[in-house]
Amino acid sequence: MHTRPDPDRFKARLLRMVFSVIGLTLLAGCGTPTMKPAQAAAIQRVGIVSLLPSELRYEKVGVTVFNNEKTTRPVGDALNSVARAAAERSLNAASRQAVQLTVDVPTLAKRLRSAVITFDSPAEQIKDELSELARANKLDAIVLIAESFDAENGIQGIRMYLRAGLGDIRLAAADGDLMTLVVDANVKKLAGQYRGTSLAIERPQGQPWSYALQENLDAPTEEHVNAQILRIVDFVVSQHIRTMGF
Repeated sequence: MHTRPDPDRFKARLLRMVFSVIGLTLLAGCGTPTMKPAQAAAIQRVGIVSLLPSELRYEKVGVTVFNNEKTTRPVGDALNSVARAAAERSLNAASRQAVQLTVDVPTLAKRLRSAVITFDSPAEQIKDELSELARANKLDAIVLIAESFDAENGIQGIRMYLRAGLGDIRLAAADGDLMTLVVDANVKKLAGQYRGTSLAIERPQGQPWSYALQENLDAPTEEHVNAQILRIVDFVVSQHIRTMGF
C-alpha cells in the first residue's frame, strides 16, 4: 500500500540539509562591515573585550507557545576565553599587537544590551569604560565582542534550540549570532559585524532528541553541544575580524 509522505517530516529533513550547508558559513551582516584602508593602516595596538554570557541558553520551540521550554546551563568563562583567543589569533595574523583587557563582564554586558539601536554602535553604552581602557593601555582601537539580537531578522545570540513538531523534535541546531565591533580610541565605530551562523547538532551516539527539554541535558550531550558552540564562536569571531579589514 502506498503511504503518502508526511509534509512536516519532509520539511524537517530539508531544514536539516539547509542548516548543514549553512553551518560554519558566515551569514551576511549589515551596518559598517569594513574599515577604510587608511583607518586599518593606522591601527597597530588593539585591545580585546569579550562580553559573552557565562550560561548557555537551551530553548525548545513548540507548535504553540504552550509547548515552548527554556533553560540555561553554566559554561563559566568558556565562551569568552574562546572569543578572546580567536580575536588575538586573527589580529596577530594581521600583524597587529593584541592586548587582552580585563573588565567586569556581567555589568558591561548588561549595559550593552540596553542599547536602543543595535545596528548603530551599542559601544556608546560603555564609552567611559572603553575610553579609559584605550587611554590606560595606549590602544589605537578596541575589538568588542558580544551577543547580537534582532528578533525580527532571526538574530538570536548564542543558544541551542530544538524545533518541535507534534510530540517529536524536527530540528536541533546551535545559533552563534555575535556582534564584533571595532572602535577607535575615542570609541567611534570604525566597523561592525552583527551576524553569525547556525549549525545542525546531533546527539552523541545517534541518540534521538527528546521532546522534553530537560531529558536532553545529560552530561555527554551537554559536553557535545558546548564543544560545537565553542567551535562556532571561534569561527565567527575569526571571520568577523578578517571581514572588517584587518
